Amino acid sequence: MTYLRKSWFRHEAISTRQANRLVKRYTEKGYHVEKSLNADHKLWDVAVKLVESGNNHPTPRCMINKVWNSPLYKNPTVVRHLSNDWQNLTVMIGVEHVKFGREYVEGLRVYPTITQKKH
Repeated sequence: MTYLRKSWFRHEAISTRQANRLVKRYTEKGYHVEKSLNADHKLWDVAVKLVESGNNHPTPRCMINKVWNSPLYKNPTVVRHLSNDWQNLTVMIGVEHVKFGREYVEGLRVYPTITQKKH
């Protein structure tokens, strides 16, 4: 007999209509569902116990942000001093459309401004 590991998945701060639809769909499929009132008192939280997938594929390399693997991120004392690099630095922020999977999304890119010396 194979044991399938289950864990809770939460849909937080959703409307009454969305919550009722989720509860109906999950109960029809035989999942254990709990619906509770959110702290907002106008919205709902729905928790469902789902089977964890045993065949998770590794994340593609192009989707891994290199900062998470950098020693600066792993050592928070170093990261705290990174903000000094940005002091008194003029930057330009641009919105770019980049391809993410099959669709294009907007992303922010930070450029250092190019200052030209006057002769």
